[in-house]
Amino acid sequence: VTCSRFGQELVEDAVAGLRVEMIPHGVDTAVFRPLPRPCRPPELDGKFIVGCTARNQPRKNLPVLIEAFAVVCRHRDDAVLYLHSDPNDVGWDLLDLLHRHGVFHRTCFTKSASINNGVSSRQLNEIYNLFDVMALPTAGEGFGLPILEAMAAGVPVVATGYSACVELLEGGRGELVKVKGYLTAGRHNVRYAIPDVDDLANLILALGDDVARLQAHQHCGRAFAESLDWTEIAPRWQDLLAAVDT
Repeated sequence: VTCSRFGQELVEDAVAGLRVEMIPHGVDTAVFRPLPRPCRPPELDGKFIVGCTARNQPRKNLPVLIEAFAVVCRHRDDAVLYLHSDPNDVGWDLLDLLHRHGVFHRTCFTKSASINNGVSSRQLNEIYNLFDVMALPTAGEGFGLPILEAMAAGVPVVATGYSACVELLEGGRGELVKVKGYLTAGRHNVRYAIPDVDDLANLILALGDDVARLQAHQHCGRAFAESLDWTEIAPRWQDLLAAVDT
């Protein structure tokens, strides 16, 4: 069982004749939801917040986001980058990169966020509700649960136009960043996307300047998330397990 068409196709190509079911991840839309009046701390009030929820590890491509955000800052004095991530995890020294691109003073992190210290689902939803745009320049996703959580919270999403991100955001549900190339890595020849920094920055800026476009993604994203609520997804697992049991 895979959680995306992308994963299903990969497994079917790798193992000839194998029956592969696809059941997507679910989301609790009663927890992850738009808040009526999200309360921003004073330092973020009135800001255009570009957010990202992702572990600081190589596949998430956070340096691409920082570089693109630096471009955004040249056009918007009110832009702030919010990273729900550990700045010193297994990926990069994010603090050094922020200084290098001149955006350290315009970036904030979730306090004490690390791989060993997370937040509750309710707190995570509050974090999503801080964002005006969620940006994920990932090299590839088997599903992309933060994308779905952000959509459930009513946050427009910009993500790499590759892997399972495409099936989550296609059909006007979000913005897909152009891929300028691919990298094959590891003994298993995993194919990773290289997203275009300038296109990522332009898509973020376009959403910030187009309220109608922003609201359309909010509406379509939330509706799609509701179709993947656990009340819809859990019965599919029950049916599959019942069929296997018989």
